[in-house]
Amino acid sequence: MDWIFDHFQIVLIVALAFASWLKSRHEAKQAEREARETGELPDMGDIFGPEESWQPEAEPMTSQPPPIPSHSARNALPAQEPLPNHELERQTALREQLRQIREAKTITTGNAAATRERANAKGKAPAVVTTSLRGMLRKRGELRKAVITREILGTPVGLR
Repeated sequence: MDWIFDHFQIVLIVALAFASWLKSRHEAKQAEREARETGELPDMGDIFGPEESWQPEAEPMTSQPPPIPSHSARNALPAQEPLPNHELERQTALREQLRQIREAKTITTGNAAATRERANAKGKAPAVVTTSLRGMLRKRGELRKAVITREILGTPVGLR
């Protein structure tokens, strides 16, 4: 009840809008009624005709469901024609070409072991990066990463 008194302007606006809507609806019905009485608008019976004529004249509804189509009717799809011989040859050639591409890809890209083998074959050993903890922490970005990692993996602040 306090809300109504605190927001009296809102309640008043809603009530006025509702009253305006009701008034316009009442005026529209009254204008339609007067137009029908003067003959400007046709009567509902004139628009749709007598009630008997627009009732459906179909067979009465039965309680049985429609029949289920037979199994042979569902499988009446046209059979696929066998592929011509030249199409099979083309597919075989494409399959062989794809196999060759995949083999070439494994040789050129490979995984880490293949990369290591290629580096050893060239005579160059992969460079091993060894840095001390003190050297890493001299860099500002590395120091930030270390602090954040400690915050994440360390003991919670509430337990310190």
